[in-house]
Amino acid sequence: MAQTGFTPISNYYSATATNVPTAGNLVAGELAINTADGKLFYKDSSGVVQTIASKAGNVNVSSFSGGSTGLTPNTATTGVVTLAGTLAVANGGTGLTSTPANGSLDIGNGTGFTRTTLTAGTGISVTNASGSITIANTSSVNSNQLAKAWVSFAGSTGTISSSYNVSSVTRVSTGIYLISFTSALANANYAYTATVSRGSSWALVSANTTSGAASLAPTTAAFSIATPLYDSSAYTDPTYVYAVVFSS
Repeated sequence: MAQTGFTPISNYYSATATNVPTAGNLVAGELAINTADGKLFYKDSSGVVQTIASKAGNVNVSSFSGGSTGLTPNTATTGVVTLAGTLAVANGGTGLTSTPANGSLDIGNGTGFTRTTLTAGTGISVTNASGSITIANTSSVNSNQLAKAWVSFAGSTGTISSSYNVSSVTRVSTGIYLISFTSALANANYAYTATVSRGSSWALVSANTTSGAASLAPTTAAFSIATPLYDSSAYTDPTYVYAVVFSS
């Protein structure tokens, strides 16, 4: 209550809780009060409204916790809050503190992560560098020494029991089969061989280039074999036929 004969000086104020003055409400250095919240504001020289006091106490940080993150803050009541520690796995961290060596990987171990490097195996080398891992084949085996395709199939139907790079076997007629590759070979100058398990009669295996008027010469997509009877010009269906292909 003002004394008699004096004019009271009232700052810019609001009696509505949570109201904060805007930059347009104040001039630089002017004060404003929220009488409901008990907060004192001013506009700084950059034109930003700042809180300088509160009836609730110091408006700066009075306590700070990292919770379950694994991070621990310094004692922060004023100024900058500094966090230390290691971010826990449950919060998206690795839980690790060691500096990674060249080529290190963080690999899950069921409860967290293990920081380690790849281990070279037989015929495989691993070179770790800053920010990179190079894996190379050091085996003396030439790719031309490996089968490009193989197949085991039933002679009576052409049904495949097991295979590699063979998409289908067509029984063209009795004892004549067209074997198609899943992925075409680089050229048609490949070598192939086959053997059979005995059916009701003894059979041979031969490369087949014609079947009647249809050409079955090897292509990059397929080749043909025949299983003639060993003692006649007729053909037979063995119980199983096994074929393998080699190519450069």
